[in-house]
Order: sequence, then C-alpha cells, then structure tokens
Amino acid sequence: MNADQQAEEEPPADDQQANNEPPADDQGQDQYAPPPADPADEIEHLAQLHASGALTDAEFTAAKAGVLGS
Repeated sequence: MNADQQAEEEPPADDQQANNEPPADDQGQDQYAPPPADPADEIEHLAQLHASGALTDAEFTAAKAGVLGS
C-alpha cells in the first residue's frame, strides 16, 4: 500500500477529534434545561421529551409516575 492509499483510508487524528467535539454555538442547549418545579409543567416537559423521541414510552411512564408520586 502506498502513502496515497493509506491517506485515503485513515483520516488524520485531528479530523477525528474535531468530529467528536460538541458544536461551539448554543443551539440545542434549551433541550437540556432542568424540568420545571410545578408538577403540571414537569409533565408537559416530559411529554415534549417523549414526543421528540428523547424518552421511550416506558421512560415517560416511569418519570410521569415519579412526578405524580405514584
């Protein structure tokens, strides 16, 4: 294998590290905000996470039960 073939198969380490770093801007930060203190607001927050796919049905049900104290 010559140097050109090796360069095509293995990207430099710096490129790999750059791809693993989080974006520098603040987009998406609001989705990691802590849930509101009011139980109704907490359930609404959980419902939004569930609708976005961040929570499975089971996770949503368990978290909702925790908020309701069940």
